[in-house]
Parts: sequence; structure tokens; C-alpha cells
Amino acid sequence: LVLRVTERGSKTWYAIYRSPVTGKQTKMRLGDVKVTEAENGLTLADARSANIRVQSEVDAGRDPRVEREKEQADTRRQLDAERFAQSH
Repeated sequence: LVLRVTERGSKTWYAIYRSPVTGKQTKMRLGDVKVTEAENGLTLADARSANIRVQSEVDAGRDPRVEREKEQADTRRQLDAERFAQSH
């Protein structure tokens, strides 16, 4: 679990792991830091839980980043198909 802080003060949680697919060390963005109750984001406890889930996926031989990208691509294709159907 890594907290990345930019020069502008943006704070983001990342999970670091070795991909079982590529064998390379990689990082996966978990989310921004929750600073106040009014903001969306992850607390330290949330980030730790998310990191545990990521590491469990890796231990099971799956790359969670690849899985996430596949899900996002599927969602985009579905939305594009719905937009196409509505326009015709």
C-alpha cells in the first residue's frame, strides 16, 4: 500500500504488486484520500481493505488491474451499444 502525494498536494492510494500475468511490478490506483467527511475518497482503513483484496487476487493468480480494465471496456461497449440503439 502506497500513498502518492503530488507537488500540488493531491493524495492517492495505490496497491503495489507483481503481476502474475506479466511478471512485472505494477501499481493499481485504489482512490483518493478522504480528508473530510464531506469528500468522497478512501480512509486509511478503506485503503488497507482494498489493498488486501488486490493482494488476494494476485495470490489467486489474477491481475486485478487487467480484470478492472476488462470490466471497464465491457461497460463502455455496453453503453456504446445502448447509445447506438437509442439513436437508430
